[in-house]
Amino acid sequence: MYDTKTRTPRCVNISLREVVRRRYRRAAEGEELYPDIILTGGGLGQLHAALEAVSEAFVKPPMVISLAKREEEIYIQARNRPIKLARNDAALRVLSQVRDEAHRFVQHYHHILRTKRQFDEDIKAGKRPPRRARATPVTPGDSPAQRRAKRKKNREVRDERSVNSIPLEVIQPTPKIDPFPEEDVQRHPEE
Repeated sequence: MYDTKTRTPRCVNISLREVVRRRYRRAAEGEELYPDIILTGGGLGQLHAALEAVSEAFVKPPMVISLAKREEEIYIQARNRPIKLARNDAALRVLSQVRDEAHRFVQHYHHILRTKRQFDEDIKAGKRPPRRARATPVTPGDSPAQRRAKRKKNREVRDERSVNSIPLEVIQPTPKIDPFPEEDVQRHPEE
């Protein structure tokens, strides 16, 4: 995963070109392996951005595939027109799942970075960072009294589970357990 250095707002092609360029630079330095295939989300623009970055590395380009989301069209460098597979085609499903998983991963990473940035800004401003709210399961139709009761019950359960609420006298070291005790081994008569 690469955090892009260029801060061009919402220009996916420039960010993609930077990421592929950095990936190939690291491969040339021996830090990473050269990929056999590059799969990008998007259309023809992303395909050309990835190919441009690979050509700057002066290496034989791998198979570069771009998968457009709306129509699920597959663009590859050797064809002028996209490949259109049936929606239930196994190859299209695999490519779509890889693309979607990469998107989920990147979104999760973005949320982590955004949370860290917000936390740091709150600390610098002298604010106490907000505590993460624990979700209380709410059923549609719950009255305000029922919601308060559920929140109270969740707090009590959380307090019971808290390690800090257990007195130190109660905590005992766990004895070592032999995974294969001799007396528990059952011997089967030979037939």
